[in-house]
Amino acid sequence: MNSQSVMLPPINTGQSIVTINGIGLQNGGNNGSTTNAGVAKNKVKFYNGGYGRPDGPGKTEINTMKTGSVDLQSKSNKLNVHKDTASYRTEREITLHSFRELMNIFQDASDGGGLSMDEFKKAFGIVLGMGLTDEQMMILFMKIDANTDNSIDWDEFSTFMLLRAEGQNSMREDEETALFNTDPLSRRKFNFPTPHKDMIEKILWLPNLKRYITCSREGTVCYWSDKLKVQRTFRNVGAEINANLLLKKGKIKDIPQSTRASQFRWVHDMVYLENVSKIATASDDHQITIYDFTTMKTEIRLDTEDSIPLCLDFWYDVENPDSNESMLLYGTDSGFVNVYYIVNKFLFNVSGKKEHCTYISMESIPRAHISPVIGSIFGNSLADANNIEISESAKNMGVLSRRKAHQDWCVKVQFFPELHSIVSCSPDPMNSLVVATQSGKKKWNQISAPVRKGVNTFAYCRFPVTIVTGGTDREIRLWNPYRLKHPMAALKGHNSPIIDITINEQSGQIISLSVDKAIKVWDIRKHQCLQTLFDGTLQKPENIISKLLFGPTDLIAASTNFTTYSLKERNKTVEIPRSHEHPLRCALYNSNFKQVVSGCEGSVVNVWV
Repeated sequence: MNSQSVMLPPINTGQSIVTINGIGLQNGGNNGSTTNAGVAKNKVKFYNGGYGRPDGPGKTEINTMKTGSVDLQSKSNKLNVHKDTASYRTEREITLHSFRELMNIFQDASDGGGLSMDEFKKAFGIVLGMGLTDEQMMILFMKIDANTDNSIDWDEFSTFMLLRAEGQNSMREDEETALFNTDPLSRRKFNFPTPHKDMIEKILWLPNLKRYITCSREGTVCYWSDKLKVQRTFRNVGAEINANLLLKKGKIKDIPQSTRASQFRWVHDMVYLENVSKIATASDDHQITIYDFTTMKTEIRLDTEDSIPLCLDFWYDVENPDSNESMLLYGTDSGFVNVYYIVNKFLFNVSGKKEHCTYISMESIPRAHISPVIGSIFGNSLADANNIEISESAKNMGVLSRRKAHQDWCVKVQFFPELHSIVSCSPDPMNSLVVATQSGKKKWNQISAPVRKGVNTFAYCRFPVTIVTGGTDREIRLWNPYRLKHPMAALKGHNSPIIDITINEQSGQIISLSVDKAIKVWDIRKHQCLQTLFDGTLQKPENIISKLLFGPTDLIAASTNFTTYSLKERNKTVEIPRSHEHPLRCALYNSNFKQVVSGCEGSVVNVWV
């Protein structure tokens, strides 16, 4: 049975929409197919606070940003709203202003009483537009007239609009909620051996090159195509140090005996230096090693002396790719957040070729009291930003800024230019999440949030502006980055410590991973668990999933191999509707609304247009 549309655009087969001043009214029933939208009943705790930056004095600035193919517009002191599938859908929600307009139209036409059918057509014919026939207006009138007295009062009219608008928004959100396909036939598993012999510590997607990069603990780096076909493999990268050559060239005075011979290092993190085509890894031999992207030849070794680098991040001005400045951030096992301000043409020697590896001790790099890159964002030079006098040779090495942020390991650090802030996390129960923002030339505004049992990982969502954290206490917490006094919400559902979080910004979803290999998909605005994925495959050498990445099309779960979950495809073609999943018991025809109502033994009632 086909559906009829009252006004364009229809939702889907079997449903049509009437729009009154931006208010969507549903006309018609479902398409005969029944959807079981089961939502896990996970506990949610709410706290004081809200999304976005608090309102403040001053002129409102409008910033235009672009994410993928969606143009985003946000106000710096307002709630972020953008028109895509993850937005608040304000154009579909009933607003106070439009509601007042409808009330004024109704009161003017009714003179304080009710509206007959002719009065209703005359008053709301212009509002509804010229696309409705008299028959369609009559059907709409009968739907609003709940007590069938051939008159519509304000209570009936307002109730109808509110309920229909709420139902329409709910149905559209359910349609636009992107969930992952759990069908074993559609799930792509890589059961064949991969070059990685230990757990994958980092997986990156390079959109410009359309390839993935993975790095495992034992130091194996692999390049993959966008279809996850291995292209190149580099084993035990940087495992050897030519100590004799470094001693001969006077780069260092001595190298410990443990590093003179080839050895396996435990790699903790990896980052891609896009503007100079390099890769940097942090390992447990107290070094940050920088390699050439094409050959994986070791070019620079940064010795962190007594501390072990555990996490890395890299930033450069994407708007100005020819800039000679960039920033390498790393967190250490002593709780320090370090910012290494780099002069590209001197450190990386982009125009020339290096014959040997360059060795640099981080203790020999000039220190800065503030982060120089934050100063460079506002157009300040290196010397102005740090207000220090350094020699020309020392200036070529860059400047190092150190800050004690945690009393325990710093397990993740990241710089967000939108916030002008450096965010780091730690298992430290007192300074679990730290957001450091430069409020002046020499002044740092560092705020921290305590979390019981600390924070293992975090992710940043741009719309709405939220920092999402997870830790050993098995709770997902949502934070306003400008106010860390209390989390905005805490989501419970995991049964094991949370070890990784990624964000699907287009659908407004949080994807979290716990030690027991449970992957949960959360709605970031409704604070609900939408889906739970579980991989029962036995993993070796550790039976865990180590990393998650939401790529351009699929969700990738990595251990020593991969499992990919694709999004469910929405049916773009009209299929023959099925009546019911259970035996049909009765069917009635409504001649007034020209609808068929059917019921089955499964207690499901469908309305057919």
